[in-house]
Amino acid sequence: MRQIALDFGPAPAPTFGNYLPGRNLAAVAALRELAAGRSEHRSVYLWGPAGVGRSHLLHALEAALPPGTARWLDTAAGARAFEFDAGVHAYLIDDVDRLGATAQEAAFHLLNRIAAVPSACWVASGAAPPRGLELREDLRTRIGAALVFELLPLDDAGKARALADAFEARGLSVGAGVVEFLLARLPRDLGTLGAAVQALDRLSLEKKRAVTVALLREFMKISDSEP
Repeated sequence: MRQIALDFGPAPAPTFGNYLPGRNLAAVAALRELAAGRSEHRSVYLWGPAGVGRSHLLHALEAALPPGTARWLDTAAGARAFEFDAGVHAYLIDDVDRLGATAQEAAFHLLNRIAAVPSACWVASGAAPPRGLELREDLRTRIGAALVFELLPLDDAGKARALADAFEARGLSVGAGVVEFLLARLPRDLGTLGAAVQALDRLSLEKKRAVTVALLREFMKISDSEP
């Protein structure tokens, strides 16, 4: 089966609501607690392979915080972006394992400063566990002291269950074969699949119809002759 992009309009912004957690419920719960100010932890590190939603969850945390209180940092950020700002509550460092030498030094000093300020926190992501990060040792050690979660990918059966659970949680009526139809045509990362559930919920409301394979074919103008 060929993969087809479902054109539901602009992709929705990453949120906790459109992320399919699968086996990553504990990580999502920890970030929700952090966003709500109820967490006893002020540093979190997320790691795992591409497609498990590391960046999605950092963006979701940013969206859950009051506007202007989070700062996004990644490999494109210059050293000045890592300077501490008393007005920033959460520092989000994506792809920490890809930071250059100058940014690594700036990040290390930033994390030390955050540790001394009870109102500040940080969340970082990377492709490897702390001990496997190719970073300067002091930064790697600092990251290793955080609350660490490995984000686990789902196999096809797990993704099908996660999609079905997400539809059920929204009270969304879907016809037979819809989950399999989506898995055959969408990129299989959890963020994309979660966004598809959200888009289908909106489509169902707009059309006042249950989501069926026939509706999806009609919407995508796919020939009935295609499997």
